[in-house]
Amino acid sequence: MLAGELPVQSYSRAVGGRIPMGVGQASQVLLAWMPKAERNDILRHNAACLRLDYGLEPDRLAASLASVRRLGYASGLVDRRLPGYTGLAVPVLDVAGQPLGALSCALARPRMSATRRRLLAQAMQEEAVRLAGRLERG
Repeated sequence: MLAGELPVQSYSRAVGGRIPMGVGQASQVLLAWMPKAERNDILRHNAACLRLDYGLEPDRLAASLASVRRLGYASGLVDRRLPGYTGLAVPVLDVAGQPLGALSCALARPRMSATRRRLLAQAMQEEAVRLAGRLERG
């Protein structure tokens, strides 16, 4: 995690912190590339926490995942924990198209213009491809 001139908050609060699947763009992008049955099990398991702790509706989240997959990135759903922030995440995919992980960034919501979102998504997708290649080669 890097802090810039305009540092942002993080759900996990520190490197290695844990949050439920469905919270944050990285987990949303991973869910979008999971088999539907596995994704539904996870969202069902986390439903109460998503609703009560984060103000996220699991059905709305699930409905957004087809768009995430089509676009190739996830971009911030508004929640009650960090309402002034947004982010963007892209999957790191293996050669079979299965998720190995995700790259994610966060910034203040007013700074995420449509142009910035497009440029960030493109740069992060290119980096994810490079990273996947390096991981595949070992």
